[in-house]
Amino acid sequence: MKRMRGVTLVEALVIMAVGSVIAGLSIKILHQSQQNVRDAQNWMALQRGAAEWETKLRADLREATSARLDDESTLVVQRKMSSITYVVLEDRVERSAEKEGMLVSTEGYLLPECEITITLPESDLVVVDLEPNRRMKSSRTFTIRQSVGRR
Repeated sequence: MKRMRGVTLVEALVIMAVGSVIAGLSIKILHQSQQNVRDAQNWMALQRGAAEWETKLRADLREATSARLDDESTLVVQRKMSSITYVVLEDRVERSAEKEGMLVSTEGYLLPECEITITLPESDLVVVDLEPNRRMKSSRTFTIRQSVGRR
């Protein structure tokens, strides 16, 4: 009797099952690596945005005559001839500078996936807490403490 060439149905099903498992694992690994890249990009954006915002906020507060919270997400820094408003939005902080009632400049600081809390524990002290989302590489809270009008 001649031996038949080809693959049996059982062999084909086994190969398809193994291929499906390998494809499923590959998709899961690819998805996880993409999530890791997004998390790393958000972490870098948070680091960069926090550093830029801290530098500007400290400079503004050093030159300030007073600071007040209009609401829990709006800090107004009053200077001699101008005022600066910081507004905390969902994923960023916007800084607007006004001089004599006219908008002079606006800029934003990207702070993805973190919660920002601004408090005035004393009349001449501003405290800002940035708490990253738990998915971030570090859940460490960043704190900015700056006195108003002090160099």
